[in-house]
Amino acid sequence: MLNVSSRVLTPEDWEILREIRLYALRESAHAFGSNYQREAAFTEEQWVERLASKRSAIFGLFSEGGELIGIGCILQSEEDASRAGLFMAYIRPEYRKKGLSKLLYEERIAWAKNHPEVSVIFTHNRKKNIAAQQMNQSFGFVKVAETEPRQWADGAVERELIYELRL
Repeated sequence: MLNVSSRVLTPEDWEILREIRLYALRESAHAFGSNYQREAAFTEEQWVERLASKRSAIFGLFSEGGELIGIGCILQSEEDASRAGLFMAYIRPEYRKKGLSKLLYEERIAWAKNHPEVSVIFTHNRKKNIAAQQMNQSFGFVKVAETEPRQWADGAVERELIYELRL
């Protein structure tokens, strides 16, 4: 694995989060439930709010030179505080296949374990995203549902797989 560091992003990091998130939504539109047009319209206040929430953490992976090269979010459910979802995972293309996704999973799972009210972590993936399925399974996530085909933010129609990890 590369020499990278990770930390929870803070409200002061809103601009670097915005930059990598918008890049991710353009570069890998197929991987997300949101889209570039929607999030490009977010105000500074909306980006800051994402980072200030007590119900979530957005982890950043930083290169040795300090560049933000990856992100991953864990968000506690508003409806059920015992559940938290993994969202927004992205690693810049030139840093993929170097074991960094594993670090994002470890950080987010550790966050959940430090929040005693959280007993289940869930994640949703497109059925064609084999890499995500394999990563989920390697951390002990179990597939609990498969949806009917639905339209994604990028216009594609595909089934969604839902995985859970009981803590």
